[in-house]
Amino acid sequence: MEIDEDSDIETIDSDGWLEDTENPVNKNDCLFCDHHSKSLVKNLKHMTAAHSFFIPDPEYCVDLKGLLKYLGEKIFAGYMCIWCNEKGKAFHSAERAQAHMLDKGHCKMLHEGEALAEYADFYDYSSSYPDAENIDPDTEVEIPELDDGDYQLVLPSGSVIGHRSLMKYYKQSFDPNRAVAVPKSDKLKRVLHHYRALGWNETQKGVVTKKARDIKYMQRLRARYSTQLQFKANKMQKHFRPQVNF
Repeated sequence: MEIDEDSDIETIDSDGWLEDTENPVNKNDCLFCDHHSKSLVKNLKHMTAAHSFFIPDPEYCVDLKGLLKYLGEKIFAGYMCIWCNEKGKAFHSAERAQAHMLDKGHCKMLHEGEALAEYADFYDYSSSYPDAENIDPDTEVEIPELDDGDYQLVLPSGSVIGHRSLMKYYKQSFDPNRAVAVPKSDKLKRVLHHYRALGWNETQKGVVTKKARDIKYMQRLRARYSTQLQFKANKMQKHFRPQVNF
């Protein structure tokens, strides 16, 4: 099954969003107000206390700072509410987006359904995937046609991903040299300790398993998609004949 390479969905490059915009996370500034903290952990504690912001499924987050920086890009470069995402109102400044999130109680990260694909690279649910050892990584995964704007992909959990979100995930590009934090790093342990002190309990196993299955399925689709694009590129290169000017 062939992939439409001429989609009108542009490649998402998170590193290209902030050319002239300072990411507040780099300075340990709050995502939702002008409060400054002395460290990333203290910044998270402030956002939790002042704005009820929690990292979803924190025990499975493997790149805490990268996730926060990405959220900073969505707000300060994309002028976007991190709960409404693209389905919400369009804003003309980061301040307007912040005001909306504060007024509507949207200082929270949407992490279900279509949004799972967007944040998949910041999480690792492999330890909770019950069939991880029984999956053949070479098993063929059928990639749906992506030239139909009304196409929807049904994930193993029953969640549905629309055409635009699916294309964004397929073409999502992160810096390959981006440092990935080790699970249960010191910073993450301190965040988890703080969350537990506030009454937070670990995510229910059933919920985590559903997310793990969905993300695993999407990752296999994206890998298959990349393989097909590479095959097309090699095929075009094979038939290319350089022109020689005498």
